[in-house]
Amino acid sequence: MNTRGVVVALLGVGTLTAMDAVAKLIVSGNLHLAQIMAVRSVVVITLLVLVFGLRGDAASLRPVRFRAQLLRAAVGLLAPVCFFASLRYLPLTDATVVAYSSVFIITLLSALILGERVGKWRWSAITVGFVGVAIALEPTGEGSALGYGLVLMASVSYSALAIGGKLLGATERSSSLVLTYNTLLGVTAGLWLPWVWQPMSGGDIGGIVLFGLMAVTGQLLLTDAYRRLDGSLVAPLEYTSLLWVVTLDFTIWQDAPGARTLLGALIIIGASLVVIHREHVNASASAPTGTTRR
Repeated sequence: MNTRGVVVALLGVGTLTAMDAVAKLIVSGNLHLAQIMAVRSVVVITLLVLVFGLRGDAASLRPVRFRAQLLRAAVGLLAPVCFFASLRYLPLTDATVVAYSSVFIITLLSALILGERVGKWRWSAITVGFVGVAIALEPTGEGSALGYGLVLMASVSYSALAIGGKLLGATERSSSLVLTYNTLLGVTAGLWLPWVWQPMSGGDIGGIVLFGLMAVTGQLLLTDAYRRLDGSLVAPLEYTSLLWVVTLDFTIWQDAPGARTLLGALIIIGASLVVIHREHVNASASAPTGTTRR
């Protein structure tokens, strides 16, 4: 096993989970979400340009199919907006568990849009997975119900974004997709600024800069992990985020997850691992003889 790849993957998951905790702290304040997303996008874009510029690989940020990238970015706009908005109403653990449903939605969309064959094992796992999501949903009032609804909308939008990435993967670099997406997100959020802008304190600015820095760092770490390891190994490691969010929720907000949330999480993770395993089996079966998987 590539130990370094596993460590990089765990660091990436931990960084992105900590980013969600920072996001919860920020969105729970007085700043409008549009202002937060606009400033975050500026930070992310600046960091991407600096990182790839210093690498001497700035050309990889240039889109090949610009209109197609814009369409993909547009259908994915609700993913971060709805997820971060949900953190106003939900504990971090609850939001993260329900967001795991994107694994099943991506598989569904892959069958419907990409025409990928989904066998009985994966259909069964998808069904069981959504049962887990239903168990994890335990709204206790209007605020919580709204929070769960926002997470589900975020999962659908994220899944559409992922499918768009698959469709464009043959011609577009990952760095280009990330840059175009964050640019459109920043421009869209920026349109609201004349009506929602508020002066920011040093703490606000520092929090949003940290937010953006963690987003770029986490994505780069996970990208490197997928380069070093087979995807079927990296994907299960992403579920270690559950340990992080439970710890962060209890340490920062003194929120302990309910029994239904934890039971739903176990069902969702188990069903997701079946989906991931079957995708790996099918990919291996279709690979040419003698092909080395890395």
